Amino acid sequence: GSLTQWIRTVTQNPNYVLRDDQVPVEIRSYEKPNACMAWHRDDVLFDPPQLEIVWTLENSSDCRTLWKDDHDETTVHAVETDPNAALLIP
Repeated sequence: GSLTQWIRTVTQNPNYVLRDDQVPVEIRSYEKPNACMAWHRDDVLFDPPQLEIVWTLENSSDCRTLWKDDHDETTVHAVETDPNAALLIP
């Protein structure tokens, strides 16, 4: 599907196969003002390591998604995601 094609393009891996048994889905809903997730490092679940995709279904606030790169933990990246937007975290 189009998600697999997008992942193949972004990862530059034309052989990437997205299987439903490899996709742990986690749903988060932040309904209270100032609600957020604490800074954390994602666990590596697969070999090769999984991709982290933040898919925003609805966003009627000024919230932003923040992340740091593994190779540069001093720079904080931030983006305010639009509804139905996908963000691939490297």
